[in-house]
Amino acid sequence: MENRFDNAVVSLAAIFQSAAAISEVAHKGHTDEHYLSVLITSLLELNPQSVEAVYGGISGLQPGLALLSRELVHSRKAVNSELVRYVVGILYLERKLNKNRAMQKQLADGIQRAANQAELFSPTHPNVIANLAQIYSDTMSTFSYRIMVHGEENILRDTANQNKIRTLLLAGVRSAVLWRQNGGNRWILLVRRKHVANRAEAIMRHIQFPSHSDRTNLH
Repeated sequence: MENRFDNAVVSLAAIFQSAAAISEVAHKGHTDEHYLSVLITSLLELNPQSVEAVYGGISGLQPGLALLSRELVHSRKAVNSELVRYVVGILYLERKLNKNRAMQKQLADGIQRAANQAELFSPTHPNVIANLAQIYSDTMSTFSYRIMVHGEENILRDTANQNKIRTLLLAGVRSAVLWRQNGGNRWILLVRRKHVANRAEAIMRHIQFPSHSDRTNLH
């Protein structure tokens, strides 16, 4: 995918997917393992050749693309205010991170160590998730602004669930970096909301019917 706007849409869909997974873990204590793996692996891709490569292809982002399309089309009706709140919070944290070079270096070093660890275990191994969660705590959690996650109290008290949520927040910030690098900004969400939703739908059609890729202008 060489289209910069489409790269931004894919990155934004990944943020929505992270937010949805956070909500599922907080309320249910679990989320889809495949899509969890897609998000965690995106953190560990240190030298990707493309945005698609970050996520191992875009097929693993179908839930995020569907959510993005639905939420932007109906955003004035606040279809899922909790989901949107997480997305907005993740985008805000990325802006804070973008101004903090020292923290960027700290994150890069920590994620490199986690990537090495994942080679011994797997991206979704509890030890790797705990490591990534600690990286989030040592960096993003030190900002005065923190994303408040709501859910079932007994679920949120569980350490494994806390680790998953922090790791998913970190994955969301990673995707927010890609969103910004590909021209994503608040203005696009305000004035091109419908266009973003339409592109998300077109990318989903490309995933489902790849032979029709000429209709979506994807490369």
